[in-house]
Amino acid sequence: MKNIQAIFYLATMIGGVLSVASCNNENETITASKQVPLEIQTGSVQTTRSIIEGSTLPEECQYGIFAMYGKEREVIDGGMNVCVNYSKGGSTLNKSVYLPTNVDVPVYAYYPYNANYSNIEYLLEMPVDVTTQTDYLYGYSADNDFKLTYVKDTQPKATIYFKHAMARVTMRIKKATDNENTYKFPYINLLNVDKSAYLNILDGGTILDPTGTANLTAKPSDYVLENSDNEIVADFLVIPGNTEGKKVLLNMSDDISSFENGLSAAVPVTNWQAGQQYTYTVTIDTYKVLSISEATITPWINNNQEEIKIGDENYAGIPVNGPVGQAVDLGLSVKWANWNIGASAPEEYGGLYGWADPTGTKISILNEDYPNSNPPSDICGSIYDIARAQWGKDWRLPSKDEIEELLAQCTWIFTTLNDISGYKVEAQNGNSIFLPLTKERSGTNLYDFERGFYWSGTLDTSMSIGGISNYAYNIWFSKDGTGCSSNNRYNGMAIRPVTK
Repeated sequence: MKNIQAIFYLATMIGGVLSVASCNNENETITASKQVPLEIQTGSVQTTRSIIEGSTLPEECQYGIFAMYGKEREVIDGGMNVCVNYSKGGSTLNKSVYLPTNVDVPVYAYYPYNANYSNIEYLLEMPVDVTTQTDYLYGYSADNDFKLTYVKDTQPKATIYFKHAMARVTMRIKKATDNENTYKFPYINLLNVDKSAYLNILDGGTILDPTGTANLTAKPSDYVLENSDNEIVADFLVIPGNTEGKKVLLNMSDDISSFENGLSAAVPVTNWQAGQQYTYTVTIDTYKVLSISEATITPWINNNQEEIKIGDENYAGIPVNGPVGQAVDLGLSVKWANWNIGASAPEEYGGLYGWADPTGTKISILNEDYPNSNPPSDICGSIYDIARAQWGKDWRLPSKDEIEELLAQCTWIFTTLNDISGYKVEAQNGNSIFLPLTKERSGTNLYDFERGFYWSGTLDTSMSIGGISNYAYNIWFSKDGTGCSSNNRYNGMAIRPVTK
């Protein structure tokens, strides 16, 4: 993909400079002998809110950056929510930001700029609202392989790599070949989508706590269907997430005041993911009945853009697919899901995810990436919990105590389900769940030990060295037994969520 680039050229001087060419420098005194003005260049600029209309970004816009202390979640002096002004192909920070001596500084960015983002919490929970149809972007300082990298006083140049935070839904509407009617639909609506959520920029754009519902109206490419050769194309930006149970509808009407007019049909259940485009084919038959195909999923590529580009290379990784499971009451302190994250049946082991990776995409074999070098002791229900991130706020990882409760209070019977080996875990109330054997992942390598490995959300602090532990608790089992142990946080294991 052609990546968004904001190249920050910085002076290699005392402490380093992360910005000069200030927009408001009346009170600054810069001596040429000590500091060199920063030049900020962008190869181009992202098409954003105009993208749905197929046009390019206005010549004037702003985005924000946060300059941090290494792997700590602390902003360097003067590095809090600095505005970057884009104008006619060039970018300029609105104030100087000086790099501390011999300190690694990652830079995080977002679009559009908001002057009210006054602390680091906005990097953890940046509000997004689908009703504005804003093409929210988040980014970070990256190397040539698009991995997070740092600037410092001896190498003060950063390349900012942006990604889409939203998903793009495209409806291609046409008539059946035997339909000779003419239709006029000036309003193409997508009903019952998530209205708002929070974006965690520091953890790879995870969407948190989607709430409310919204009805969106697109500006279609045309609104008249006269023959089977032409089509109406309507685009929407939506908050990423699984649409199961949300009854998302497509509505086409000549009256915006009432969605009861016109034609409507349910959109197939889809797990919308950031940076992807979901194209549905909509067909109207002679009886005015709509049929909507399953989505064709492609990387969100904006071929008409001329400035900063966004394309497919941003979105490689391990997909987190599969519908949300059902809660099973085993008479314990929590209810257990009937299948794993990434699965669609109890006998499927689903995805294999690193501990504290809410995106489900990390393949690093460095514990410090899960989620950092000083992990919290409990991530259950937190921003690092993949169950909450992927299935919603009612779901979370089980704790170590809840795993031990499952082991102690239920009967474990080694058996098969649809030819897949695993354990039937039967409660005293007669209900049961099935836990299949899994593989284990390390980086991109898969290993089959004929065992099951499932993460808890509890850090193993008994394995700490210098107050920091590389291990978290997991449940394990084989045909010979079951137990609770701990493992390196970077290992990929299955997830069986719980809920109250």
